[in-house]
Order: sequence, then C-alpha cells, then structure tokens
Amino acid sequence: MDFQDFLQSGFSFKNNEKEIKAKYILLNSIMVIGMSLGVAMIIVHAWNLLSFSHPQQALHLAIYNALSFLTMLYLRRSRKNFVVARNVFYGLSLAIISSDVILLDGEQARLAWYTVIIIPAFFLGGQRFGLIVLGWSIALMLSIYFIFEISYDGGEVMYGVFLYVTVAILTSFYEKNREDVYKELVELNANLEGRVDLLMEEEKAKNALLLKQSRQAQMGEMIGVIAHQWKQPLGAIAAASSSVSVQLSFMDEEDGASITESEAFISERMDAIMTYVHNLTDTMDDFRTFFSPNKVKDKACSCVAVEKALGILNNTLQKAHIEVTLHCNTQTQIDLFLNEMCQVIINIVKNAHDNFVEKECDNRTITIQVYDGPKHQKITIEDNGGGIPEEHLGSIFNSYFTTKSEDDGTGIGLYMSTMIVQDHHHGELSVYNTGEGACFVIELPLSSAT
Repeated sequence: MDFQDFLQSGFSFKNNEKEIKAKYILLNSIMVIGMSLGVAMIIVHAWNLLSFSHPQQALHLAIYNALSFLTMLYLRRSRKNFVVARNVFYGLSLAIISSDVILLDGEQARLAWYTVIIIPAFFLGGQRFGLIVLGWSIALMLSIYFIFEISYDGGEVMYGVFLYVTVAILTSFYEKNREDVYKELVELNANLEGRVDLLMEEEKAKNALLLKQSRQAQMGEMIGVIAHQWKQPLGAIAAASSSVSVQLSFMDEEDGASITESEAFISERMDAIMTYVHNLTDTMDDFRTFFSPNKVKDKACSCVAVEKALGILNNTLQKAHIEVTLHCNTQTQIDLFLNEMCQVIINIVKNAHDNFVEKECDNRTITIQVYDGPKHQKITIEDNGGGIPEEHLGSIFNSYFTTKSEDDGTGIGLYMSTMIVQDHHHGELSVYNTGEGACFVIELPLSSAT
C-alpha cells in the first residue's frame, strides 16, 4: 500500500469524486501531522517526564494519539464513516488544544492552534461545519478565560477572537465562491446532459430514418443484383429457344435424316435450357441466403466453379468468337460457396466478353489458371482485350461504378464479387494490367484444404 492509498483510507475514487477524495486526503493528513507532533514531543521528553511543564501533558498527548489512530482505523472501515470520524477528530483536537492552553498558562502561541484547526473545517464540512468549529473555538477560549485562573488579559483574548473570526471569514468567503463555481459547473453539466439527451433523441430519429432508407436502398440494390445475375442465363435461354425455332424452320418432315438431326439438336438445346433454369433457381437461392450467417460451405476445388461458369457462358462466348483456355493445376478441395464463386467467375468473364465486343478486338482469348500457392488457392483470369484504363483501376470494385452505358451495365457485378470473395470466403480479389489486357486474381484460403 503506497502513501497515496494510505491518505485515501484505502478507498478508490471515480473521476467525478475528486472533491470527496481531497477531503479524505486532507483529514488523514491533518491526523497524521497531529499524531506525529504528539509522538515527537513524547519521545523528546521520554527520559524525564518532569521536563514537561505539566506531566499531565504527556498523558493527554498519549490519549490523543491513541484515539486519533483508532479514528483513522474507523475511517478505513467504510466511506459512510467519514462524517463521524471528522467530528470525533475535531472534538479530540479542540480538547487537546484547550488542555494545553490551560496547562501551559502564559504561552500565548497556544492560542494560534485554534486558528490552525478552524481553517480546514470549512474545506472538510463546508460553511456550516466551519462556523460550528469557529463557535466552539471561541466558546472554549472564553470559557477558559473566565473559569480558570490564567494569565491571558482581555486584550489577548479579544485579539484571539478577532484572529479566529478574520480567518474564518476569509476561508468561508473562499469556500463560498468555490461552492458557487462548483454549483455553476453542476448546472452547466446538467444542461449539457440535457442537450446531449436531446441530441441523442434527434440522432436516434435520424438513424431510424436512415435505417428505413437503407433497407429500401438495399432492397432496390438486391433486385438490381438479381436482375444482373439473371441477365446471362435468360439471354442464353432466349438464344437456345431462338436456335430451336430456326432449326424447326429448316427441318424437312419428309427427310428422316433431317428429322433425326433436328431432334438431337432440339434435345441438346432443351438440356441447355434446363441447365440455365437450374442456374436461375440457384442464383435466387444464393441471394435469398446471401447475408445469412448459417450457410454451409461446399467441399470442392475451385476448378468446379470455373467449369460450371464456363458451361453457362459457353454459347455466349462461342458467338463472340472468344477462345477460352482453362489450366486446372490442382485438385485440392477447399471450403467454398460453390454457386457464389461461380457467379464471381461469370461476372469477370462476362466483363471481358463485353470489353471484346465494345472494342471490336481480334483474336479474342481468355486464359484461366487454377493452382495452389503457399497459403491460397489462386484463380487467374487473363484476357487480351487491351486492359483497364489506369484511372479506373482503383474504382472498378466500388458499388455502382461502371464504364458501360446505362443499358449495358449497373456497376454491381464486381462489387458483389468482392463481397463474395472477401466477406464470404475471407479471400482477396484484385486486378492488374498486363502487356495485352487485364488479369483478375482470386485468392482463397487453403487453411481447410483436403
């Protein structure tokens, strides 16, 4: 226990209890000083009690020290004991000062101790307690003057009373001003608390409005995302249906070979349409549980997601004369939301497709590699479409950022891809320009690989 803790009677105080803490330190300090002086006087005269002007003084000091020590112990038991301990200490102090004045007749300096005990009273108990101590000090001194045969004359007594009253007035004035300032601070603090409460209520109302608007915006954004993700399968279904109609128009009902060929073609296209329909259903299920914390990951290699995405985009890529090369250099299975990762691949490859068409590029190629790094399974998707303008590289993953026209792009495909890779798979999605085009890199953790 350090000295600071000792002066605080072993109690800890909060930041808003600094005044109470100061009172504990002041009261304990006064008691320590009083007991130290008493002990010092007893030690100095210990070898010869007759060196005291009156031997009873030694007994008085011993009793005072003992009772002061017990008061300090009592104060440490509970913070509720402060007022009682303070009053007991002041009673002891006034008693010992009065006994010294009586025993050591003629030592006018003893009267000054009343002043010493009056000053802290205003700080320890406020104006009321300070005036009580002042009244008792004056009453004791006058009682001693009129009852006991001591050598103080009337002038000395009146001077002492004047001194006590003057000190008390000055101390009381200071304490009153301090209390007024404290009250002003309390009122200011109360007003501030009221203003803070009002601002908090206003902030709650604003937050409620923002939450409502945010939910509406999220609903609109989710509808836009679903529309964006459905665009490819619906386009593929339309293309397959159109090709079936064209095939039927060329079918010769009298030519058996033509009928057989048409049936095979139609069967193939119907299977493709069913695949696209299943993809639509999977997409809806994925977005229905997109923010759910209870989704269960699949155990699969990233190659499966890439192959599934390329199967959906196959007709679109063929029509645009885009050659896709897949190098799958790993069979390691990791934790994946398979359909979500498939959507990421579709978004990136479809962006490359749109870039080829917009720029009317020749020799269109997309190279996809899947391989294991030290800590990640990586998917790189590289095209030769000329790359992304440098001023756009830092923005393409932002929501609603797009370089396409309003009819061709919404700016949410790569944004959702980032969410899927980073938030749902704890991976990284990045892009950089090569000499011939852009290269997207998807890094997925290998920590749970099998």
